[in-house]
Amino acid sequence: MRPKTKHSNSLVQSDANESPIVSRQRNLVEYLVDSIFDKIQAGTLRPGDKLPTEASMMRKFSVSRTVVREALSRLKAYAVVGTRHGIGTFILDIPEQHCTTAPPSPTTLRDIILMMELRISLEIEAAALAAVRASQENIETMRILLKEFSCQMEQREATIATDNKFHMEIAKATGNKYFIQIFKDIGSVIPQSRITAQLDTTSVLEYLVQTNNEHKTILMAIENKDPESARAAVRVHLCNSKDRLPSRFKA
Repeated sequence: MRPKTKHSNSLVQSDANESPIVSRQRNLVEYLVDSIFDKIQAGTLRPGDKLPTEASMMRKFSVSRTVVREALSRLKAYAVVGTRHGIGTFILDIPEQHCTTAPPSPTTLRDIILMMELRISLEIEAAALAAVRASQENIETMRILLKEFSCQMEQREATIATDNKFHMEIAKATGNKYFIQIFKDIGSVIPQSRITAQLDTTSVLEYLVQTNNEHKTILMAIENKDPESARAAVRVHLCNSKDRLPSRFKA
């Protein structure tokens, strides 16, 4: 996704060698592109959503068909939208095969510690964005996952998948597809089962109870649209997860 263009109050500034009409059209195209990016980042538009028709965008933004088509052409070039002939234009997700962010899989618990340090720095900011941008659907999904986690914990079932889904929902709530992709990559290389495997039965239960409580605190901050509290809650949660590892694996 390309950086957004910041516009002045006027959309008609022109370069020295460019006619005012051409310059105005170019600025209107950039304005329309940025408006769509804003909706994606705010979570109003999500992967799979259909964009309004050209005629609808012409009316809404008071622009010509040429401006709309040029804006859509740019969005296609950025791999943000795709057209299905006879159906419409849709918001795209990142193709899995194009991802190059996946780090090498850790081979030791020491490597896992280092990977968690990276995850902490990323997820703190993701939680802050989620607190600002999360939709009601994101919040409801996190509530459901907390209930699933509690049930699995009480029934001594595996909670790892549910734990991962909760953190992935934080990434989705940012409205930023790059957070989503890198969370997928990092999650796939941190084998959490190896962490809990080092703990005795009593410690595992304590670990899961505290994890669930920390998840509740994170969700509360996101529900309250409090980015600073969300940052703090995630920092506590992930640092605690790292610190709860047996001391012999931290050296």
